[in-house]
Amino acid sequence: MKNKSLLYQTVTKVIPVVLLVIGMTQTGYVREIRSIKTYKFSDLSLITKIAISHDDRLMFIGGRKDVPFTSDRKCYGYIFSLQTEQIITTFLQHTNSITGACFSPDDKKIVTAGYPYTLWYWNTNTGEVLQTFTTRAKPSAYTYGAIFGIDFFADGIRMIAGDDCGNIHIWNLNTGAELMWSNPMYTGGGLTQIQKLDLFQNDEKVMVYGGTSPVEIRSTRSGTYLYWIGANAIVIDPNEKFFIGTIANFFQRYDINTGEVIEKISTFDSSKKRGSKNVFSPNGEFLVNDNLYPIEGDSPYPTITDVQSGQIIGNLTAEKSDQIIKPDYIEFSPSGKYLMISKENSISIFSMSDLHAGVKENY
Repeated sequence: MKNKSLLYQTVTKVIPVVLLVIGMTQTGYVREIRSIKTYKFSDLSLITKIAISHDDRLMFIGGRKDVPFTSDRKCYGYIFSLQTEQIITTFLQHTNSITGACFSPDDKKIVTAGYPYTLWYWNTNTGEVLQTFTTRAKPSAYTYGAIFGIDFFADGIRMIAGDDCGNIHIWNLNTGAELMWSNPMYTGGGLTQIQKLDLFQNDEKVMVYGGTSPVEIRSTRSGTYLYWIGANAIVIDPNEKFFIGTIANFFQRYDINTGEVIEKISTFDSSKKRGSKNVFSPNGEFLVNDNLYPIEGDSPYPTITDVQSGQIIGNLTAEKSDQIIKPDYIEFSPSGKYLMISKENSISIFSMSDLHAGVKENY
């Protein structure tokens, strides 16, 4: 459904001046890096998923509106223009929380996922549903039937997704047919939940992870488990020569074909990264940590660390502390130009150019 209403009817925009505050720590100077913009979506109680288009022009926001004192909720999917700062499309097909989203390679279409094991393929400009996908898999007694990670194959005909039972699925985008359903009980691997996945450039392997160690590499031809990597967070080098990951209190490079450790990059103070969410920038240069459990006397804001040196280069702040402390969601744009952090119904956007400036100042 097309939505041509003005931005302020649904979204409150806050544009703070970028504020850099320098403070002394035991390891050097740490800046407070303020978001360049913060958007508050008043129609939502909670944002459950963010996805950014490949050209950095569009942002998908999936969320829900809870009805007070009841279990009722309404789910919204918005296509938001980062250029005009308006919602250009509203999608209302979801009847429960939106758990996954991924733009097509040309950014003209998007796949969004929700309960139970259902995905919609739709036009980002009009909201027209092009295809609906379901699976033969059934939720277990301990899961809800959620699909989190989604990616498109380079051929533009297939997509791959991972669910909360550790299964991976491949569908034909044109026909809706499920081409493969791979259960780890039969193909190997130990992940019981897949929160995110990334295809290799040749589309023959996929990296899947559930938020904690280990990370698994599986075949997209058979779904078979190939090898694992001992890391809590990981990213593929843009040239696919190695992986960059973090475990314990250091950053490491891992062999792209075996997952074995090649070398240690740097060490860091693990007491400064007391959180549950660790997200690498696409090029592996930075790591953002939600700082969920800060030690007494330390900044409560999410931190960003330079991987090469292991030094924290900044604390990420917004105009209001409740918009960023203990965030719900952290996501880099595919190009690495922006960082998005959401809390409840607000999204704060950070410019990576500010983060690079922080590295230069610390050196």
